[in-house]
Amino acid sequence: MSLIKAQGAGDASTGFYDFTIDQSLRFEDGDSAYLSRTPSSATNRTTWTWSVWIKRGNLSYSSANMFGAYYDADDFEYVRFDSDDCIRYTYYVTGSVQNLLKTSASFRDTSAWYHILVQRDGSSSEIYVNGVQQDLQTETRASTNGYFNHTVAHNIGRFGGSGQHFDGYMAEMHFVDGTSLDPTSFGETKAGIWIPKNYTGSHGTNGFRLTFDSTHLNTSGSDITDPNGSATDLPNNSFSDASGSGNHFEKSTNVASTDIVLDSPTNNWCTINPVSSRGTQSEGNLKTVTEGSGYSSTVGSMGHTSGKWYWEVNVNTSSTADCIGVVDDTLDSLNSGSAVGFLLGNDGVDSICYYTNGSRYLNGVNAAYGASYTTGDIIGVALNLDDNELTFYKNGASQGAISHTFSGNHILPAVSDATNSSSAQATFTFNFGQDSSFAGTETAQGNADSNGVGDFYYSPPSGFLALCTANLPDPGIDPAQDEEPADHFNTVLYAGNNSTNNITGVGFQPDFVWLKNRSSGSTAHRLYDSVRGPHKALFSTVSNAEFDESSWGLDSFDSDGFTLLHDNTNKLYFNQTGQNYVAWNWLAGGSASSNSDGSITSSVSANTKAGFSIVSYTGTASADTVGHGLSQAPELVIWKDRETAVNWLVQGDIMGAAASGYIMLLNNTGSSYANSNFNTTLGASTITLDAGGTNYNGSGKDTIAYCFHSVDGYSKIGSYFATSSSDGPFVYLGFRPAFIFIKGINRSTHWIMQDNRRPGYNQTSIALFSNLSNAESTDRHVDFLSNGFKLRLTALDPNTNTAEYIYLAFAEQPFKYSNAR
Repeated sequence: MSLIKAQGAGDASTGFYDFTIDQSLRFEDGDSAYLSRTPSSATNRTTWTWSVWIKRGNLSYSSANMFGAYYDADDFEYVRFDSDDCIRYTYYVTGSVQNLLKTSASFRDTSAWYHILVQRDGSSSEIYVNGVQQDLQTETRASTNGYFNHTVAHNIGRFGGSGQHFDGYMAEMHFVDGTSLDPTSFGETKAGIWIPKNYTGSHGTNGFRLTFDSTHLNTSGSDITDPNGSATDLPNNSFSDASGSGNHFEKSTNVASTDIVLDSPTNNWCTINPVSSRGTQSEGNLKTVTEGSGYSSTVGSMGHTSGKWYWEVNVNTSSTADCIGVVDDTLDSLNSGSAVGFLLGNDGVDSICYYTNGSRYLNGVNAAYGASYTTGDIIGVALNLDDNELTFYKNGASQGAISHTFSGNHILPAVSDATNSSSAQATFTFNFGQDSSFAGTETAQGNADSNGVGDFYYSPPSGFLALCTANLPDPGIDPAQDEEPADHFNTVLYAGNNSTNNITGVGFQPDFVWLKNRSSGSTAHRLYDSVRGPHKALFSTVSNAEFDESSWGLDSFDSDGFTLLHDNTNKLYFNQTGQNYVAWNWLAGGSASSNSDGSITSSVSANTKAGFSIVSYTGTASADTVGHGLSQAPELVIWKDRETAVNWLVQGDIMGAAASGYIMLLNNTGSSYANSNFNTTLGASTITLDAGGTNYNGSGKDTIAYCFHSVDGYSKIGSYFATSSSDGPFVYLGFRPAFIFIKGINRSTHWIMQDNRRPGYNQTSIALFSNLSNAESTDRHVDFLSNGFKLRLTALDPNTNTAEYIYLAFAEQPFKYSNAR
């Protein structure tokens, strides 16, 4: 088998990862795959450290054991995922629980990698994920001996004698005998991202390091050379201990050499995304069996807006109605829970498929295209977003280029089955470049892409790349350049103090600060910005004009936050003792500059890198233009007349062409509607104002506008369709979100605001509403994931009655480098 790792051009490790991990081992729970070793002597059974990188696969099983030591049904020790996707560490002695830790957070992100560390030191034990000590819903600790380091079978990927198998990928596993270490021995934070670090300490007598790469797998029974340079007698069908301690692990017969793949924490690969796909997934989320009912579609975990990309699909079993192709991220949201789903090629703006009979479907239009295909054929897909073309290959032969102007949404790999029959289900296996054996069903061919990356069955077309993070373009705000999204947007929580309150931890001097009392239901949202200046508050919950707070309120924008003053009457709103608050903070361009791009001279503070500006101007009640200071047209603008008690105005093409006057009001629940007095053009350098738009162009009225456009890997403005299901829509963002702002377009809903600080883990259930003064709601269940967000609530906004919703989202980490969450 030939495995070609990322190198040279397009290698994410160049300049970002000081220590790289090249390969991982795929565990398929349906194959009962595992590794096992029994120590020859017992050592320290109360003090140890276990560290591993994990990418999850199938989530639909009751428990998934990652590592365990098993004596019998009453005496064992393990680390596993429970049925609720929480991590559990426990050991039993004579059937009695001695130690039990279970995380409060659920971990069901299948599109990126987690680093998990469990440490024990006598009666002290903890669980860490991505370097963060986890809050625990269950805590029972004891000092008695467990079974790690005992002379019993130690299993990787299963519990005891059988069952409860792990599904997914493992990489770079360490077990340290006799020492309790914290995560900084194995990882470090760089630009806000937890990355691997080379562990250089001792592993102890029964400790080991498993790299799960092809150089450490022996299938012949011969000696191998260990890291110390000496020959080691390695049992047949075993993974060698790369620590040099000789503690090798024998693999089960269901672990094949083809299960060593290129997917790794330092070069994450596209897979099927189960949270946005139908059917049944397996083989590390590279294989899918369609449902055989309804529109059964499967979608990939990595989308693109530009570039040239290539992948392959092995048709394991044809249903006679197979569809292989691409879909945009808006249509992807229709594919979850009780939604009808989509049929590839028949729905959406950017939905194209190569059909079994050789025809092609493009947004519902059928036309003759190429040769038919069936079971056993391998279909290559070459997506050229730079030249607006899509080409399919049957067994290496091009079927011709399909011309199509893509909309600019993220385009994702997809397959569908249109048979609607349980007796005619289709089975597909993807290769995005990590495994040309298609999970051992073909002979791997080892063809690389144009960057020298990947393992394809057929040679990719010249200039086309594999779907892995090493090949992703640098994000607009790039951690490899020591930048992070939190340099431009950050959420801070604080407590009131009835006194001068210096709020720090923002990480920059904010230009736009949005405050809300989390505890009280009788306080309005307060908005401040550096263009209008301190002490000048606007309230998103009401139509009131700007309020001059004089000697109280936000007093200054500081280098790492802001300072609040108070008086005894108004402190409740933003600074009362015993009350908790949230502040959402944006960086614009500092002090405003005069902008003469439009017919009205504006004062603008613009952050062109982050796609955000604050624009102040005086209206004319005439058809005029005003400069916004951004490098491209804004996609969403929030306006407020500062002098008059009129509604807040929100416009953007996403809710219906702004030029046609489609608007929503920030301070109420109304859906999008057309208003002939607000015909607006959001242009490359200016915004055209309607003469009749009194809310944003009243004669002589001072007006403020907050302007946003999407920045790849940092922010996104888009839409999705609800499903009214706890298995709700997944929304692809191309980053791990820090904040989402959601509103129904065609339904009366609140404006919902959620962030990664409240409570800070999945599910993220706590929401505030920009149009309400209410305290926090705790029933808006959402998972923030490495590449988007997943709604997990029923019959509540933002997931009700198949409505369409718009969102404004900001990143915590770009997907190119993101940890799983």
